[in-house]
Parts: sequence; structure tokens; C-alpha cells
Amino acid sequence: MQHKKLIWVVLLAGLALIGIVLTQTYWAVRSIRYQTIQFDNQVSLLLKGMVNRLYDLNGESLSLPTYCLDTAEDESQLFLNAKLAQILDSLLLVESAECGLPQDFEYLVFTRDQKLLFGKVKTDTNAIMASQFVVPITCIHKGGGILLAVNFPEKDHWIFEKLIGWIFLSVVLILLMLWAFYYIISMYFSQKKLSDMKADFVSNMTHELKTPIATISLSSEMLLKASVYNNPEKVKKYAALIFGENDRLKRQVEDVLQVASFEHGKISLKKEQINIDALLTHLWEIFHVYVEERSGIFQTRKLCSAETIFADYHHFTNLLSNLIDNAIKYSNERPQIRLEVKNYRKDEKDGLIFLVEDNGPGIPHRYQSLLFEKFYRIPTGDRHDVKGHGLGLYYVKMIAEAHGFKVWFKSQESKGTTFYVFVPTNHEIR
Repeated sequence: MQHKKLIWVVLLAGLALIGIVLTQTYWAVRSIRYQTIQFDNQVSLLLKGMVNRLYDLNGESLSLPTYCLDTAEDESQLFLNAKLAQILDSLLLVESAECGLPQDFEYLVFTRDQKLLFGKVKTDTNAIMASQFVVPITCIHKGGGILLAVNFPEKDHWIFEKLIGWIFLSVVLILLMLWAFYYIISMYFSQKKLSDMKADFVSNMTHELKTPIATISLSSEMLLKASVYNNPEKVKKYAALIFGENDRLKRQVEDVLQVASFEHGKISLKKEQINIDALLTHLWEIFHVYVEERSGIFQTRKLCSAETIFADYHHFTNLLSNLIDNAIKYSNERPQIRLEVKNYRKDEKDGLIFLVEDNGPGIPHRYQSLLFEKFYRIPTGDRHDVKGHGLGLYYVKMIAEAHGFKVWFKSQESKGTTFYVFVPTNHEIR
């Protein structure tokens, strides 16, 4: 039900955004058209003003007897007059300034049979003569045989510059709305994913706690029976079960508490020199039993000259233990686990690399980017044959980063997974 509501909300919000974008685009286009019409009207006023000023100047500044000709025979002779050409140029500058038009214009004076007489041209003369801004200069030629054409090559640029502020603001607001919409939707799915992961964590944690609690409950119940004390071996067995399951509960609670501490930036590291050989031996003694129970092999190898590393013994041992534990849990029926330490160079830094390799089914590519996230576990449906609560690899990442180490992995489906922990030499490797 909530999923359907979300779909409707997203659709309505998307339609609203599309409507806003279309409305803004519509008004931007309308503004450009309005500015174009206004520009054209201003040019028309410029031409009318130009003709009026020529009439006013007739007989004053020009004082030419040929100023108002009736025939077209002397048109060329008239426009060879430098004074008249200078006046036309000046009048166009004055009129364009008064009309608020750009000064970068071109004009052309020509006859009706398209004979060029005078002008200031930067582009194609045919395009100027075909311009919509053409007016007959009747005060020069009463028959209207002489025409004045004006063109503004930077017209579109000039209009765009006038509107650039509003267009830019509209684009920014639209982009902000789109970003806000995307952010809200992504936050929703992020929170939903986190909620699902927490639900899985609670489910897995409940399952993980039930087993030791049930074992402790059953063993305690057996110890309450008087008959059991006649068999010391059974008492010892039940006591050992209670002790072991209690230790398991303790470690699970510590994992959760440690992660909570990481969230508040309270990682406390007690660094010391850790002997690499002793560390590998310790880990082998812990895990080889579990591997051999499944007819597998657990190998440890030291292929470096360094004897120690500088790290928190407890946390670094747990880091490697988590990787080995995952390798065993996710391996095939006969686990082939390899823990190896060797010299390595990464990002132009020398150091050691600890690798944990398994022969498991590998990690599907679509899940690999999420592997170190808190509470995340690769989906297995309702299966509980692989125990865990989604904190192990998150813990590994937090501890590695707290030490300044690098952790990553390589995995191929059906070919297994290898985790790497890089310890640079600036961490007092000896």
C-alpha cells in the first residue's frame, strides 16, 4: 500500500516539475519573442526618425540642388557626395542611440533595381537588401527610387544579453528543484534500504541469540536434575556448553557495542608491536579445527622479512578473524582457506599485505559495492544456514581506517573471494 502511495507521490511530483519546466520554457520563449518584436519596432522608429531628420536637414546642412531628384539618372552622382554619406552615417548613429539599439549596425543605400550607391557593410549585401528594415528616402528622390536598408548582425546576441539574467535565474531555480526532487527521492530510498537492513539485522540477531540462549537454558535445566550429579562427565559437558554459549553471547554483544562506539567516533586503539609469526599461529590454532571439521584445509604463510607490525592487537586480530570466519562460512563443502602475509607496494608506498582467500561461490557484482555497509548482508531469503548479523565487514572497514590501513577485495562468481589488508611501512613494520 505504501509503495503505491510513493509511486503516486513521485508521479505527481514529477508531473509538477515537468509543468514548472514547461511553464518557465514557455515564458522564456515568449520573452524572447517580445524582445524581438520590441527590437523590430525600435528599428522601424529609427528609420522613420532617419527620414524625418533628412527632411529637416533639407536645404540647411546639405543645400544641394540635386537633393530631391525626379529621375534616377543622377542617383549615382548624388551619392558620390561625401558630405551626404557622412550625414547619413551620423544620423544612423544618433537615431540608434536614441532608440536604445546597439551601435554595431550596417546599412546600405541602393536603387530599386538593386544598384549599390553607398553603405557600411560587414556581411552579405544581398541579405541587407532583402532585410525587413528598408525605407524609401523620398526626400532625396521624390519617386522613392532610392532605398535605405539597415541590418543589425548582433541582434540575437543583443536580445539574449538583455534576457540572460532572467534565463539564468530560471535555469538555476529549475535545476535546484530537480536536485531537491532527486535528493528527496534518493534519501527516501536510502532510508528505506537502511530500514530494511536494520530489520534484517534484528531478525538475524534474534536468530543468533536464540541458539545460545536455548542451549544455555537446556544445559541449565539438565544441571538442575539431581541425577546428573552422579555422572561428573555430564556435569562437565553441560557446564562447558553453558560457558561456551555464554562467551558467544558476550562476543555478539561486544560486536554491537563496538559498532555503536564507532558511530560516535570512540575507537580507542592500544597499539603495540605484534609478532607476525605468533599472530598467524594464533589464528591457525583457532580456525583450523572448524575447517578440518568440514574436511577442508587452512593454510597460513609468511612471505615477508618483517617480524612485527604496529597495531592494536585485539582489534587487528578480530579484523583478520572476521575475514577468516566469513571465508569459512561462505566456502564450499570443503573449504580451502589461505591466510598469507607478503611484501606489497600500493600508491607508491611500501608495506605488507595480509590476504584471506577462499574457494566460495564468490560475490555477485551487483552486491559488491554494498559489502562494507553497516547491517548489510547478501540476500539469502529465509535461509539461516549462514550465520551473521551484517556487522563483520563494517567492523573490518572501521578498524582498518582507524589504523590508516587499506582494505579491499576481489571476487568472481563461482571462483571465490580474496580480501586484502594493506599495512604501509609508516606504521612501524619491523
